Formats: sequence, C-alpha cells, structure tokens
Amino acid sequence: MIGDVGSLALAVSVSPVPVLAVLLVLLGRHARAASLAFAAGWVLGLASATGLFILLGRSAQGVSAVTYWIQLVLGVLLVGEGLRQWLTRGRPRPTPRWLSAVDELVPAAGFGLGLAVSALNPKILVLCAAAGIAIGTTTAAVRDDVLALVVFTLVGSWTVLVPVAAYQIAADRLRGTLDRLKSWLDVHNRVVVAVLLITIGIVLTVRAIPGLTR
Repeated sequence: MIGDVGSLALAVSVSPVPVLAVLLVLLGRHARAASLAFAAGWVLGLASATGLFILLGRSAQGVSAVTYWIQLVLGVLLVGEGLRQWLTRGRPRPTPRWLSAVDELVPAAGFGLGLAVSALNPKILVLCAAAGIAIGTTTAAVRDDVLALVVFTLVGSWTVLVPVAAYQIAADRLRGTLDRLKSWLDVHNRVVVAVLLITIGIVLTVRAIPGLTR
C-alpha cells in the first residue's frame, strides 16, 4: 500500500496544472502572500478529496468485488489519461484563461485557486481516488488512515510547498530559476506525467484483475 500511495502522490506532485499555477503565482505582483494562500488551499483540497475516498474505501472493505472493480476502473482511467498525455506531448496548447489572470491574484483568490486545482481537477481527483481507495481498503485502524493521508498529502504537495517556502526565504534569487523551470515544464511535463500515469494505471489494473477472476 505504501508503494502504491507513494507513486500516486508522486504523480500528483508532478501534475502540470498545480506546478505551473504555483510558478505563475510566484511570478505575480502579490507573490509572497498569494503563494502562501495558494499552498494552503492546495493542501486542504488534496487532503479533503483523498479523505473522502478513504471513507469510501473503508465502506467497501467487506465487499471485495467492489474494491477490485474500483481499482480496475481507476487503473483504466489512469492509463487512458497517460496515453492521451503521451500522444499530445508535442502539440502546442493554449494557456487557460485562469492562468493568464494569476499575475494579479490576491491572497483570498490564491487560496480559492489552490483549492480548485486540487479538489476540482479531474486528473488529480482520479489520483486521489486511487490513493484513498488503496488506503481505505488496506489499513486496519483510523490512525493508520490519518498517517497515510498525511504522507500522501505531503508527498503530493512538495512541488508546491518547496517553491513557496524557498520564495519566502530568498525571493530575489529565485526569479531567474522560476522562469527557467516554467519553460522546462512547458516542454517536458507531459512526458513525465504520461509515464507515471501509465505505470500506475497498469499496476492498479494488474492488481484488480486476479481479484475479479477468482
């Protein structure tokens, strides 16, 4: 379970939307306060979404067939999204309107943005669902659920939390690095995300099939 949850959290952490969003917030006019608010919203949204699926996993613990079907569906969805990312990796993509407005974000809007890109992002929700189901159907005690949720949230948030914390300490030194990182992500992020999603999706699918054929 730790391996599955860790790999899912890693896939969350390199998802292009939150990484790109936090970089743009850090390059905005109200970067210091807005980035802290964005990070808080992201962590809350990620933990809340995953927590709901942990509860769903716990309720399905005694119904093994349901658990395996959930894992199978999530695995197929992840593989499908990974293939889509891979096949479109070389295509230019327009910048979403909400990303264009990030430069002017105030802290309250930053918090709402962080909450939205974690709790309302379909790709992130699928990963949260896979992690939550894995935790809820594997752990025996509530304290284990909480510990696994904390680990998943922290690992899934490191690409948001580390840049925000670094900016609070050394804002002036990071401007050039942030610009270069944003440019690198624009070119390579789809490939990284595609490989992770396909790998995790295959693992979930392979684990589910034996349980459904018993």
